[in-house]
Amino acid sequence: MLLTSAQVSVFASSGVVFVFTLMLFFSGYVIQQRTVSSLQEAIRPRTPAPPPSISPQEILVEPLPASRAFGGALGSPGQKVLKLYKSGSPEANPIDWKKLAHVQLVRDHDEVCSAIMLFAELHAQKSPAKKVLMFPKVWATEERGEILDPYLESSKRLMRAAARRYQVVLRPMTTLLDGADDSNRSSYSLASLFALTEYDRVMYLQPPGHVLNAAAMASILAFSPRTPLMSLQSREVPGKRSIEMLLISPSTFYIRQLSKTLSKQANVDADLLQASFPYTQDSHLLANTVFLPHTSDLRAASETFNATEFLDTTSYIRIVDSELIGPQFDVPYSDRVAARPKAADAEAIWSRIYDGFRLGRMSICGLDLEPLGRE
Repeated sequence: MLLTSAQVSVFASSGVVFVFTLMLFFSGYVIQQRTVSSLQEAIRPRTPAPPPSISPQEILVEPLPASRAFGGALGSPGQKVLKLYKSGSPEANPIDWKKLAHVQLVRDHDEVCSAIMLFAELHAQKSPAKKVLMFPKVWATEERGEILDPYLESSKRLMRAAARRYQVVLRPMTTLLDGADDSNRSSYSLASLFALTEYDRVMYLQPPGHVLNAAAMASILAFSPRTPLMSLQSREVPGKRSIEMLLISPSTFYIRQLSKTLSKQANVDADLLQASFPYTQDSHLLANTVFLPHTSDLRAASETFNATEFLDTTSYIRIVDSELIGPQFDVPYSDRVAARPKAADAEAIWSRIYDGFRLGRMSICGLDLEPLGRE
């Protein structure tokens, strides 16, 4: 059967369309695979590559630039462990990041947003350690009838978003003492961090604050000596522990001991930890600094203040100024101007931190600053 010229034209046109459609499909497929690979690379945790070594031992973390959060003294225990990893010694065990975690503990709804903002910064900087949020178990209990706490639903929304966006592990906690009022924030203690026994080591950073170098803090988790508790020294009482930065090795034994101590005498967190683990230089967390930097420290900066050096040597800074009630509150503009550092470079860093906190509350938590009238 002979084909007419019209049929030949139709078949030819169909063939051309089929070929070009097939080419377009394969082009789109190749572009899609490249995009997926790029996205996978972008979201992969930023674990530093191992240095060259003749040893078959896999080294998962390389040495990091000197910082206040790790210290540069080679004589410190942490640096000795780091040198062991650099050498590729068989004694250096691989780092299991699933056993290391950044932890936040919230006792009130006002604390939830600041804790999640800290996790968001760690996530953005691709910290390889786990992220755990401890919160009162009573918040997760379904109640019948009228909801007495108007902020509960907001906290639940924020925690669900944190689990979804930043892979935060939500961990309900009970009161440290049996029978304590689970609706009272004073019934919960930082001592509960010792109950996270599924982790080898956890780090607590007191919010509100700003993470400048998550990799340096990961190095603390990985290389610090294995002791029950490491911390900084109190700003107010020299020779006593501060709770602004804690490195804890969870243990069932210690959580029981802390519960017994608390049952005998009510103590705030700092006093409880000091009584159970007296502060010594061997338990001091950072090699090159006594205290964790505060934004208020920038007020003392002179005109010779080196902003680049400060940013390079600071891993975490707490947002604390005695002249301001807190970064989460909408203070009058005149009060904020009066609290600014006088040195230009220090003022630029201070303003960037405060402005970043306000933008973070809106973009991460969907919350504006709180009015001063709220208790």
